[in-house]
Amino acid sequence: RLFQDTSGFTGKTREGERMEKTRTGLGPREIERDDFERYRVRYPGRRKRHHTWKYKLETFARLFGDRPALIQGDRTLNWDQLNRACNRIAHGLESLGIRKGDRVAIAGFNSIEWMEAYLAASKLGAVPVNVNPRFVMEEIRYILEDSDARVLFVEEPYAGEAAEAARDLPYLEKVIVYAVGTSPSHLPPGALSLDEVITPDESNPRGDVYNDDFCFLMYTGGTTGYPKGTVWDGEQRVRGLDLMLLNNLLPIVERLPELSEGNLRGIASLFSSNPRAVDRITRILSSDTTRRFMR
Repeated sequence: RLFQDTSGFTGKTREGERMEKTRTGLGPREIERDDFERYRVRYPGRRKRHHTWKYKLETFARLFGDRPALIQGDRTLNWDQLNRACNRIAHGLESLGIRKGDRVAIAGFNSIEWMEAYLAASKLGAVPVNVNPRFVMEEIRYILEDSDARVLFVEEPYAGEAAEAARDLPYLEKVIVYAVGTSPSHLPPGALSLDEVITPDESNPRGDVYNDDFCFLMYTGGTTGYPKGTVWDGEQRVRGLDLMLLNNLLPIVERLPELSEGNLRGIASLFSSNPRAVDRITRILSSDTTRRFMR
């Protein structure tokens, strides 16, 4: 089995070596679970939690609860609604026995439901695993087995093939089917619908998730055989996306002195829905003092 960390190191278990030799199939069934401790980065200083999806989502829900978080067509969730929805799924996963460090695979395309499943697993400190639903059955089966996934979320149109690929795997216990914007109309034998997993409990899950915890197992596409699992922790993944967002905002910040008051009001409305707060932020951004300072 292969796991690759973000510095480019690839670790192999004996099982992985046997699989590499078997180019025409998956090889023998896996019998051991890979341990993230082999790849954990030790960061200096006190362990922190601020670069985790759990911390980010709960903080945004508290500070910007009524601001849009996800938009898909005519569907919109604000940060508070998203946090509550993820909590309901997270508690459902807990009731299925999912704990910190467990792998939770998700097969589907961009949707609000995909993000809810990803963030719900992250709130428990479980590890989301991406599965491209366009992969052929043997590739899906390989990822589910290689990642030690205990649960598979799958979008309804791909549920039949994914459930077949998931049969008889040593660690996978549940297949959960979701539909985008509605409830699934058909379930493969033994599968659960997302509605059956969702609980009424909207409280934030307890338990500590730290920046150096295993955060995401991303399977890369390649030309040298089956996809390889790329290991990310919160310090790398969450902070990396923070820096990417900041980098995208820099050109806007540099142009603030040139923007009209209407444009500045639009920027201010990203941070608050309170008209007084928007007015106050707009006045500050459009003042001559701010414009001179920004130049």
